[in-house]
Amino acid sequence: MTDAGPEVSVQINADLVAVAPDDNAIVAIAQKSTGVVYISSNGGSTWGSLSAPTGVAAIYDLAVSAAYSGNNYVAVAGYETTNT
Repeated sequence: MTDAGPEVSVQINADLVAVAPDDNAIVAIAQKSTGVVYISSNGGSTWGSLSAPTGVAAIYDLAVSAAYSGNNYVAVAGYETTNT
């Protein structure tokens, strides 16, 4: 895993948890009501945050890929805020 951003100290009630199918040390978690995903490459000893794209109001699904060319990818499904 690369480029997970700076380490953060966080306590979160995770609604969503995803584990890489080929490496259970790579874990991603998120709370549905936020646009932030936290990811660990060492089984949860340390975490980095990945911000969702601008305008994401909530996350409703999360997945971590198997390694591809030495990288794991995180997929996030959510919905955008709307201006009315």
